[in-house]
Amino acid sequence: MSAESTIFRDKKHHLYEQVFDETFIHLQLIDVEHKTRDNYYGGTLEKELTVVISRDAWHDIIKGYIEKHGEKL
Repeated sequence: MSAESTIFRDKKHHLYEQVFDETFIHLQLIDVEHKTRDNYYGGTLEKELTVVISRDAWHDIIKGYIEKHGEKL
């Protein structure tokens, strides 16, 4: 069982962490523009995902993170 601790949320973005998980931050993107590509290097397959986020949304996400964790930076 996991518990989410929201850092920032708006209609299209949810930045959160799992309680007691100090390794990962999760960014949920709702109805966003994205591109995928499969890259083959020899026998290795690498999957790539590019997500397009507006500068304003990115600013708000970072601001939310700093407001919650600024002292830890």
